Amino acid sequence: MKKLLSLIMLVSVLVSPGFMFSQLEEPMEKKLTLKDAIFYGLKNNLDLQIQKTAVQSNWESLRIAKSIYIPTLNIDSYYGSSLTPSTNVYDAVDVVESQVTRWRSSISQMLPFGGTLSFGFNTTKSDSNSLTFSVNPSIDTNAGFNLSQPLLKNFGLLPTKYNIYVSANNHNMSELQLRENIIQLVYSIESAYWELVYAHQSHEATKVALQRAKDLLKQNQVKEKVGTIAPIDVLSSKAQVARNESSVISAERIIQIREETLKNILNMSKENVTIVPTDTPEIESVPVDFKAFLLEALENRPDIKRQKINLKTNNLGVRYYKNQTLPNLRLDAGYSTYGQGGTEWDIDYNLDPLDPNFRTQVEERTFMDSLREVLKMINKNYYFQFTLQVPIGFKEERARLAQARINLKRALLELKNTENNIYKEVKDIIKELESNRKLVEAERVAMQLVGENLRAEEKKLSVGLSTNFNVQEYQRQLADAETSYLRAVIDYTLSLARLNQVLARTFKTHDIKLDDYNEE
Repeated sequence: MKKLLSLIMLVSVLVSPGFMFSQLEEPMEKKLTLKDAIFYGLKNNLDLQIQKTAVQSNWESLRIAKSIYIPTLNIDSYYGSSLTPSTNVYDAVDVVESQVTRWRSSISQMLPFGGTLSFGFNTTKSDSNSLTFSVNPSIDTNAGFNLSQPLLKNFGLLPTKYNIYVSANNHNMSELQLRENIIQLVYSIESAYWELVYAHQSHEATKVALQRAKDLLKQNQVKEKVGTIAPIDVLSSKAQVARNESSVISAERIIQIREETLKNILNMSKENVTIVPTDTPEIESVPVDFKAFLLEALENRPDIKRQKINLKTNNLGVRYYKNQTLPNLRLDAGYSTYGQGGTEWDIDYNLDPLDPNFRTQVEERTFMDSLREVLKMINKNYYFQFTLQVPIGFKEERARLAQARINLKRALLELKNTENNIYKEVKDIIKELESNRKLVEAERVAMQLVGENLRAEEKKLSVGLSTNFNVQEYQRQLADAETSYLRAVIDYTLSLARLNQVLARTFKTHDIKLDDYNEE
């Protein structure tokens, strides 16, 4: 019974919240510069890893498309034996036994204009116990070329390489999509990083405001003791301290939210770390030139490059499907030579097959003899053949051509739409930059003036020429002004990041090289 009670107590301790939480390690502090954050994001972000697989897949598709030009080698060998009852008295046997051994080889190659050229070499050896064959055993050798070439439909470089062109364009588009995703990711990292910086700075500002309120409370408590102010002033100061403490708690919660946002982008949510940003925003003046910005965006942005490639792909599609509406006229041609070897017999059908003189050996020729005949082209054969196929109506081909033209029109509209969006984004970012730059200066001046007013009011209060209410009001105004200034600085910094995104300067600004982030 005692053992059972001891076991129950042990289990209760192990599963108690206090014990479990005591086992959790305190999160480690991880200091991050913006450059570090971008590095971790590009290295670990899962969405980016998914897009990289799309690039790799399209590269393999391009390799598959190019494989049509890889020569194909075919080699086969055959051996067969047969036993058949004799139906010819001159066989001189009751059962005819035959053996055939064959070796065949060929190599074929796709031609640039859609045709196929092949070369073949074959050797067949036949042997039989029948006496009726004038050459037995026989060695037949032949070699030759065959050409199959479309002359209308599928003729030319475009029909032949269409899938290669499309696959290459798809691969380039996937790479541009990857670059576009990187630009968007870097902007998201910058946005999350600077929002976290702002959360920390705002938290520090609320702590400073809290300390001011506490200092004023202490002064008022001393004044209350000596009877220079009423108790209501102390209560008012305590209320202000409580409000500022609430602001500090809210600021701490915002830090946690902003930190989780950044950790999620960097794929660090599972890590038991607390991110501490170490960079501070700097007010960098940027010369603004709408025309220069617009030309830079139109030249460098991945999205418009993708649309231009998409337009090329659809233009190729129109040309390809226009070719597919032609009749299918095909030329087939071949040239070959034959050579023969083996044992040649002279057969005298006037004699009895069982007579030893029924057949006499004339000549013994080897495989090399048959090969020499092939090389000397003694026995030449060639052919030409034209085949015409004409689908009645061409309904499918014409429908595909119409569809390709619609896709081309859509691609052109998408390109124009992208250009319009870029035009708007460049205008918007210029306005945003100018507005936020002015706002930074205005908020800085406002913060300085409110600070001067607060110091003046504190001096007046010290000589009895002001009230606690006025001082507390200026303290609130200063806290708001400091927060507004910090917000303006962060907004301007984000505008600079947004400018890099709109003009596709991200890779150059942050010195990003894709090879640095590829998996081993």
